Amino acid sequence: MKTLFATLALCAALVASTATSAHDNDAACLAPGAQVIDAGSFSFTPAQLTQFEALHSGGGGMCTPTSCGIVDDHWAIATLMIANYCQDKSPGSTPQVISPSVYNDVQYHHSGYSFSGRGAQNLVGRCVYCKLPGSTPIKPSAVAGGH
Repeated sequence: MKTLFATLALCAALVASTATSAHDNDAACLAPGAQVIDAGSFSFTPAQLTQFEALHSGGGGMCTPTSCGIVDDHWAIATLMIANYCQDKSPGSTPQVISPSVYNDVQYHHSGYSFSGRGAQNLVGRCVYCKLPGSTPIKPSAVAGGH
């Protein structure tokens, strides 16, 4: 029973981390006077993303993108990878993707983003905190636009 609860908790955390970083938008960072505080950068190659996908798909009894109800595509896998990376690098930070631009496309991110095939690019961005005027840095709490 403990294992089932732990697995369900992990699935919920994965869904929440993906939703928080979806579309690289953070409502707190869009507030007037908000500052974006850089906590580090990343640049993952298509080979690194493919390796992450292989390690995190279909592992017997583990929460996978498909079993957790997350769309099982390259965008979801990349989002999970960069969310994990930012949390490991600087807990409480969230990823912001700079390139490729299709990753952030509000309409076509799921169908248009791919880290395999011809033209695949590095996934480049940074881990950030958002600081509202007169406050300490906060973890992003809402997504502006998208789903």
